[in-house]
Amino acid sequence: LYALAYDDDVVVAVGDGPEVEDPREAARGVLQAARDGVPSALWVAAGPGLDGLPVATVEQKLEVLVQAARQARLYLAKEQFEI
Repeated sequence: LYALAYDDDVVVAVGDGPEVEDPREAARGVLQAARDGVPSALWVAAGPGLDGLPVATVEQKLEVLVQAARQARLYLAKEQFEI
């Protein structure tokens, strides 16, 4: 079990609604949170309530979460090394 530190921040990339988020929109949210704070202290997470959704929907939402985090990370790395 991991506890967030006082200087950590969380961005919720996927919510508990039945619709599956667009990975690009989720990545934009992650990027915005990274730009507003410290990227190395940012945790990308799913919101509460996924346990009330069908398993197939939850799997799709978790795939979106992973894609969004990966896209945001690649974009931040690209920005860092193009300076």
